[in-house]
Amino acid sequence: MLELLPDEKYLKAITNAISKAEKCIDIMAFKVEMTHSKRGRKLLDFWAILINKAHQGVKVRMITNQKGNGSHIPNSNLYAMNELKKNGVEVRTLPGTRICHAKVIVIDNFKTFVGSHNLSVRSCANNLEASVMTDDTILTSWLNEFYNKAWDRATKI
Repeated sequence: MLELLPDEKYLKAITNAISKAEKCIDIMAFKVEMTHSKRGRKLLDFWAILINKAHQGVKVRMITNQKGNGSHIPNSNLYAMNELKKNGVEVRTLPGTRICHAKVIVIDNFKTFVGSHNLSVRSCANNLEASVMTDDTILTSWLNEFYNKAWDRATKI
């Protein structure tokens, strides 16, 4: 199965998928944003479910960027990374000046999302974005291997 997830369909699909996760959720994103603004409430539901999964024992890992890796790194990342770490999510950044620009989510080594969406209000509500969801075992295996190699080189924060 391969499904196109344009614009706001992405947030609905990833929220639904992580709510069903049983073993692991691996996330790569350039920008991660947690905001209590009116526009950010839909994204807060995603974060609440993700944190709840970490509390339930699902292994949740994230590779993103922190300020200092480049002046163009969003300020929102630091707040989100700290909140996630406080709630049992393992968070890493790429070494040196390497930037994580990939947008990938792998759930239970079975379902994969890849595309242009960041985990930000603008990506999930305003921008023209396109991502795909698949349960194709070959593609998911490749992306899982890609993620794990990046994770092994990444720096724990």
